[in-house]
Amino acid sequence: MGWAGCGCAKEVGDVAELTTEAVHALYDQPEERRVMRNARKARRDAFNSRP
Repeated sequence: MGWAGCGCAKEVGDVAELTTEAVHALYDQPEERRVMRNARKARRDAFNSRP
């Protein structure tokens, strides 16, 4: 039967997808949140500094 019938390709794909999701959660999301937080702060500061 060999490797072709073992479902290994699907398992490798599943691991790759989980890895991608973990990288997004650990690295991308915090950066996205930082950008949004800074944008909110800039808007709030602009609003509060108007005469």
